[in-house]
Amino acid sequence: MDRRTRRIVFYSFVILFIAVGTAVVAYSQGWRFDFKAGRFEKTGGIYLRIEPADAEITLDGKGVSNQSGLFQSGTLISNLIKGVHHLKISKNGYFGWEKSVAVEPGGAAVFDKILLLPQDNAQKIDEPAGSFAMLDGKAVEVKDGAIIFGDRLVRGSEIVDVSQGGRIITASASGTYYLTDLSGGDGASLNLNTTFTNLKQSQLNMPGTVPITAIDFHPFDDARLVIETGGGLYIMDTKNLSLEQIVSEPFGFIVSGDQLVWAARGGIWSYNLILHTPTKISGYGLLPSDPAEKIKISPSGSLVAVLQRSGMLMLMDYASQSSLRIAYKVKEFAFSPDSRYLAYADRDGPLSVYRVDRPQYMGLSAIKGAPVVQLDWYKDSAHLFALREGNLDFIEVGAEPTNVMRVATRVSEFNYAPNTDAIYYLTPGGLFNYSIVR
Repeated sequence: MDRRTRRIVFYSFVILFIAVGTAVVAYSQGWRFDFKAGRFEKTGGIYLRIEPADAEITLDGKGVSNQSGLFQSGTLISNLIKGVHHLKISKNGYFGWEKSVAVEPGGAAVFDKILLLPQDNAQKIDEPAGSFAMLDGKAVEVKDGAIIFGDRLVRGSEIVDVSQGGRIITASASGTYYLTDLSGGDGASLNLNTTFTNLKQSQLNMPGTVPITAIDFHPFDDARLVIETGGGLYIMDTKNLSLEQIVSEPFGFIVSGDQLVWAARGGIWSYNLILHTPTKISGYGLLPSDPAEKIKISPSGSLVAVLQRSGMLMLMDYASQSSLRIAYKVKEFAFSPDSRYLAYADRDGPLSVYRVDRPQYMGLSAIKGAPVVQLDWYKDSAHLFALREGNLDFIEVGAEPTNVMRVATRVSEFNYAPNTDAIYYLTPGGLFNYSIVR
């Protein structure tokens, strides 16, 4: 072989080495040739975190190894060409999950709160009832106009509220409220209307009988109650028999944490139950013709949402004292546990989510038609429970299309208990307990 030939061979190997080396480096960095586009493009990926962790993963019809284990909580599917990929998660005995995922070069689509619900995981815990509430895992039920707790008959015909300490507020058909301690004692019921009227006359020198329009437990002591009438908002101590008036002419209130929030003609106000100081949250005033139907405080305590009788949903911010109209025909709403989202159901049927930390509306396209009558968030702030037309659905919040898992049918009401990760629901067949995790 002469010198010229050896030189050609040498340079050929050098060029080949550079080309192969470049290709190897490019491949290791996620570059692939896209035959559809006719060019090299950087690949992307999909990251998954699934419960249960041993679920099967399928991408574009092919099985993918689930990398979840003792030392890794999720699965990264890498080296995916740009475009839409069909992802499917399944496990025997569980509802499935699937989504069309758009993969972008150099990025990863993240789905870190995928939750598959077990099928047929409900247990009947009692016979049918008119309505119910839960107290330490036991049901307080209304049956044939009577309130029953175990073998005890509780005075009243409607359950208003149940405290964690074991007390229950009930009401009769005539509008009389009662307080009963279900945790022990003789089970005697205190007539709250009579007690309130007597204390109002003797301690506040305010004669006359006025109807109680709303009532709730004080957050620090369930022997104390927050009471609303047409003329004022009061805190009544049923143990020490004392009464304090907070404000006149409220249009609805809510108690959460250390805050008592109410709506009034002059705006939305907050009262610190520890410091006993009022603070004006917003100058958005309500009129008697359109009072607050519901008021809710975000779990972070920084936001207040007010639903008026007309269907107007307003969002107020403590820090900026600003007000924002969220929607106009709202029937039900709820803050997510992390306070980042406000879900609301329209009177005409659609269910939407407003993202608070990044002002953005998120429509849930799969939830249309019948109006939602009851709404609650799952503890991960990524799923909703919604009751509509008797169907209790578990709804994914996030990228479309939305995954919906049907927990039960013919449901009249439900109660989600995040501390036990269980949901209780009532049907004509009885009261059931459904565990979210098998």
